[in-house]
Amino acid sequence: MEKDDLEYKKAYEKIRSESEHGLDTYVKYLSGGALVISLTFIGKILPSNPDYIYLIILAWVLLAISLIINFVSYLFTIENCNKTISDIDDENKNWRTGVSKRNKTIHFMNYASAIITIVGIIGITLFVSLNINNYG
Repeated sequence: MEKDDLEYKKAYEKIRSESEHGLDTYVKYLSGGALVISLTFIGKILPSNPDYIYLIILAWVLLAISLIINFVSYLFTIENCNKTISDIDDENKNWRTGVSKRNKTIHFMNYASAIITIVGIIGITLFVSLNINNYG
């Protein structure tokens, strides 16, 4: 690999790492914040018998699942790092292959968590939109 290519690779790896960290942070804050705000909305603003209650329940379940997946992905990341360090320490020549395979699971969980958060927020938005007319 040429020197310039190696520098670009390092730069992209840094960007990827920062982006993955940002994604995790956004998922946590969006999911947790949406749960708290929607609970407040239900308790303080909506009438006592809102319509389409199944939407808000589904949204809450999705947001909770998203937070759980995000948490589990951290556990997987820690375990994967430990396995990689062990492979390197044991001078396993194929350690990069193991890293690549293990990271696929984490990437899947991160994308799933992000998509589930988006769907949960859409559910809350729909619920609020359908019930805001009943406020009064």
